[in-house]
Amino acid sequence: MGATAGQLVSKLSWEFSKLLLIALLLACPLGYLAGMVLLQNFAYRVSVGLETFGLCGGVLLLLGGLTIGLKTYRAA
Repeated sequence: MGATAGQLVSKLSWEFSKLLLIALLLACPLGYLAGMVLLQNFAYRVSVGLETFGLCGGVLLLLGGLTIGLKTYRAA
């Protein structure tokens, strides 16, 4: 209805990216708790820090963004 391909891609990508952010916000605390419970059973203690969750979140957003962007560009 008059929108360019770039406008469609940005609008659809932002809507799906919001879902990725919500999933990340739900998964980080659950992953932290599950990781701490699992790692307490080992003899050598390993800590899970913020850099681990930052790296995982960055990879999630990068791969999700690329996938969503390419699929919406094809659809547009």
